Amino acid sequence: MPKKTGDYKGDLETYRKKLAKVMKRLGVPESDYRLYTSRSEVKIEFTVGGEKHEFYHSIEKARAHGFDYAFPFQILAQVVYTLEDLARASERGIYTFATLTQGLIQLPHIELPSFLKEMGFQTIPMNAGQVSAKYRDLCKVMHPDNGGSPGDFIRLQANYEKAIKFVETGGR
Repeated sequence: MPKKTGDYKGDLETYRKKLAKVMKRLGVPESDYRLYTSRSEVKIEFTVGGEKHEFYHSIEKARAHGFDYAFPFQILAQVVYTLEDLARASERGIYTFATLTQGLIQLPHIELPSFLKEMGFQTIPMNAGQVSAKYRDLCKVMHPDNGGSPGDFIRLQANYEKAIKFVETGGR
């Protein structure tokens, strides 16, 4: 079976801008949605009509469906165009966004673990790379050699270890 490539032009920034426009069409303010990207994954979290939604896609999932992708902008493009289709249908009055997504799994409210809050996360990180990047940034200000307290730095290290384990086990 030949591989599908999609005909996506642009880069990650192109599709971030398109996402902002689609979210506006859905009535989601820019401050009320989160986009997470890595080299191989994309996740968008937002709330419409009081219901939380998460759209997740990865290069691995795309390949499993016959798409030969190598760049995160390609999977972001697929998610953005899917959301655009949903926005178009609700704008036409065919269905509301809630009706269109009714069969999708609704996200339960998940209380953010204290170790993630203490590291400054507002949502659950997508992968260990995000946790490590945040840890490196915090080390620059919390390490005792940089003026931080030894106790705070030890707590940061413990929180980092818990956060890594949390994302690697899928929150279990």
